[in-house]
Amino acid sequence: ICPNGFLPLIKTDTDDAAVTLGVRGENAGWRWDLSGQHGRNAVDFTISNTLNRSLGETSPTEFDAGGLRYAQSLFNLDVSRDLALGFAQSTTLSLGAEYRQERFDIRPGEPDSYRNRTAGGAIGAQSFAGFQPVVAGQRVDQPYKRHNLSAYAEVDSDLTDRLNVQGALRFERYSDFGSDLNWKLAGRYEPVEGVAVRGSVSTGFRAPSLQQQFYAAQSTNNVAGVLLDTVTLPVSNPAAAALGARPLEAEQSISYSAGLVFSAVPRLSVTVDAYQVSIDDRIVITENLGAFGTPTQNAAVRAVLAAAGFPSVQAARFFINGIDTRTRGLDVVATYRVPQQGWGRLTLSGGLNVNRTKITRNDAELGPLASIPDLVLFGAQQLLG
Repeated sequence: ICPNGFLPLIKTDTDDAAVTLGVRGENAGWRWDLSGQHGRNAVDFTISNTLNRSLGETSPTEFDAGGLRYAQSLFNLDVSRDLALGFAQSTTLSLGAEYRQERFDIRPGEPDSYRNRTAGGAIGAQSFAGFQPVVAGQRVDQPYKRHNLSAYAEVDSDLTDRLNVQGALRFERYSDFGSDLNWKLAGRYEPVEGVAVRGSVSTGFRAPSLQQQFYAAQSTNNVAGVLLDTVTLPVSNPAAAALGARPLEAEQSISYSAGLVFSAVPRLSVTVDAYQVSIDDRIVITENLGAFGTPTQNAAVRAVLAAAGFPSVQAARFFINGIDTRTRGLDVVATYRVPQQGWGRLTLSGGLNVNRTKITRNDAELGPLASIPDLVLFGAQQLLG
């Protein structure tokens, strides 16, 4: 078909749509804000200037490779009011609730974009095989849904004209990952006018995304200079479990920050903040298993994939709660408002952020159904990537 070779082109068509409606007002001393939002994203892939070698001379040179769909609906209610407390100059109580619904699904490509009529060789359209409706015996072209409810309470108090303190609690309940309670404490102190120090400490919770749980695809990847046919599997897939996958868990985090605010010079504002964010059970993607192990391990991985219906695939990967990380950084922002001239207003600003992320624990253990001893799930390639 292409005696002089070919250069495949991956074309993407992305459509985004979103709408937000809200109303706000005040009743009996309570300020309230009610809103609803809905957004969707669709990404479709067309592969051109390519071919499916298994179809021989009858192969098309352009394929509809399928696409990805994601939608989210969000409803919020926030209320607040000022409280009269004798020991504070001013205090504000804020309460809120949120409901969120998510949906993710994969649209399969046309059959010629992923089928393989002959044994051996790359599967489907070269460079980007189309999304398949069934991956390793598991149907993936179906909608995946979940919802979660959350509520929060926050108190913000100016104890004096120089000291502010804040405290907040947030409760979340996911339909697929249970409940969690997080908190935040923060304060700001201005010992002299125009110079203030501030700090905060808070915890965080993030459930695995639907994409991390259910994304599945097959493609040809350049792995350390070698072209390999690889598959990304959902963690619930039996083939992934045989390679060491476990059900994903939520990430937990704790954050600290401390900073200085300088505004003593007219029209000049400078903030300097140092921070640290520690994340436990961070979700990462594994190595391309079957590409970097010992010859015996690579052969065992390919045997697992062949038994799952992928006789031509050399490597596989999936998401895991594999590592703990710690990020430390410094953030500097300076803003200067130039004195107003007849021709208008001018504000100059500059920022600098320096940070470093360190892996504090690599605990990518094999799951209980793993069939290949000592397989390295998260190693040098992903650590350096």
